[in-house]
Amino acid sequence: MRQLTSPQWDELIAQYVELIVDSMEMEDLVQFVTSTMTEELSEIQCREALCDEIKYTLDEEILDELIDNVTSEKCTTYEELIESNTKQYPINPDPSLTIK
Repeated sequence: MRQLTSPQWDELIAQYVELIVDSMEMEDLVQFVTSTMTEELSEIQCREALCDEIKYTLDEEILDELIDNVTSEKCTTYEELIESNTKQYPINPDPSLTIK
């Protein structure tokens, strides 16, 4: 195999990707993009960073709507979601149990 420079490798990759994408059916392309984005977004560890990603890619109103769609506690704003970073559990959820 011939030795390629870094720019040549970059161009080879770009051309290969273009060929693969051009050969994909729309359904396959949508599935690939969906899987790739889901993986990448799932790797974001910070809730604030993920919310910022959504807010700056779309807008804060969409972020608020998405939050509303997925929460039963109905956080109504970006700030409320960030503040709800941890769920509060009662120390003694069953009144019949006593802690000694």
